[in-house]
Amino acid sequence: MVPDVSTGDRSRGLLSYLFGPGRRNEHTDPHIVAAFAMLGINDPGRVPLDQHHGALSELADYLDQPVKLREQRLGKKVPQHVWHCPVRTAPGDRYLTDEEWAEVARRIVHSTGIAEHGDDAACRWIAVRHAEDHIHIMATSVREDGRRPRNKGDGRRAQA
Repeated sequence: MVPDVSTGDRSRGLLSYLFGPGRRNEHTDPHIVAAFAMLGINDPGRVPLDQHHGALSELADYLDQPVKLREQRLGKKVPQHVWHCPVRTAPGDRYLTDEEWAEVARRIVHSTGIAEHGDDAACRWIAVRHAEDHIHIMATSVREDGRRPRNKGDGRRAQA
């Protein structure tokens, strides 16, 4: 596995990329393979095309709820609140199933401090697969309890 961690500040923008056609129409069958919790939220990759943009906005709003609450409480923007970690198989490795990718995603969010196993106050996250050889893990880096996660060295920990 080869992870590559980055941060940003536009949840909706990253979701548009993940569920969109890609730069060269290389994204095929984008869908969520794992998530923190998605009660009542539609997978933008599994809704009719006329509902796609609404589903993306709904998902961005859902993921950003703890961020917005922290911003209201502190009276200022949360910088770089979007955590992004694409993970791909090495050249020559077999392609993983959705279930195998889900387990990879869970292990990575646990090891990086984004969402440790059993932590009900962890950050909200999803893992999107839109190609055979990789997934993208996206999280908003504000926990349900309003704190920021302890995820220093997350790239190194994701690789381990």
